[in-house]
Amino acid sequence: MAEKMLIIRYEQVEVFKEEARKRFAKRVLSHLQQSWPEKIESLGDEAAYDIIQEGIECAKSYGISVERDVFRFIALMFLFGTDFYRNQTWATNILGDQTIRRPSERMAVLCRTAEAQVNESNQSQAKELLNV
Repeated sequence: MAEKMLIIRYEQVEVFKEEARKRFAKRVLSHLQQSWPEKIESLGDEAAYDIIQEGIECAKSYGISVERDVFRFIALMFLFGTDFYRNQTWATNILGDQTIRRPSERMAVLCRTAEAQVNESNQSQAKELLNV
């Protein structure tokens, strides 16, 4: 008796990826709403969600794909501005450092450096957001 093989088309895989991405973005938004309610409230959920979506794409462009690391990248966007990876020299240098081969290692260095850059008023939120 011949077994039937399940075939998943490329388009179907893309739909699954998009759904997973949306679920992740919603989890990030929920976490940020709990951790930093005043910041998210001032932006509004829709604008915050758009920043999260942008962060997912931007992190991906740097090879950052592990959810924990993508979350931390997005947290840096909320701490230092959505263009922190272009406007903060320390971030640009770390993200462009080819001697740091693994994206998770690059994120660890980025987060340690970011914690040192945060002003005192944001120190506790930074530690909470970056040490997820």
